[in-house]
Amino acid sequence: MRKLERMLELIVKWIIKVCEFLTIIIGGWLAFILVVAVFFRYVLNRSLTWSAESSTFLLVWLVLAVAPLGFHEGIHISVEVLLNWLPRWLRSVLGIFINFSAFLLFAVTGYFGVFLSIDHFGSQLASIPIKQGWFTSFLPISCLFVLFVCIKNIVNILRMGDIPAQVPKEGEVTS
Repeated sequence: MRKLERMLELIVKWIIKVCEFLTIIIGGWLAFILVVAVFFRYVLNRSLTWSAESSTFLLVWLVLAVAPLGFHEGIHISVEVLLNWLPRWLRSVLGIFINFSAFLLFAVTGYFGVFLSIDHFGSQLASIPIKQGWFTSFLPISCLFVLFVCIKNIVNILRMGDIPAQVPKEGEVTS
């Protein structure tokens, strides 16, 4: 069992590194596209037809790349004051319930995302000569990443008997 946990930990560690890298790349590319679009529109007086559509997809990709990070770091929306009042066993049950609920949500989303992506390979984007499926295929991939992170979170809660405390990062001030 311990070997399976280590393998799961390695997979999630790889997923987190990939998502961090994608977040940086997507954010940088999005900023570049927006600066170029503003330059073309207001300096050269020629609008880029593809900038709005590609920016929309990049924003969606950015959200999907950050989702596994949020679940891994435990930085999604929560009310810690209420959690701290609860007994340890109830926090564990609540943590398992939240992660299992997220698992189910992303499993269903990923399942239908596969069919959506396959369907979108039949249509082309309006302003870019690329099949729409290349953009929507990131949805099931991101969902798969979140599934692994949720499983790891559930295993950690079961092993520790409590929701893992947020560990402050280097240089971070805690209250």
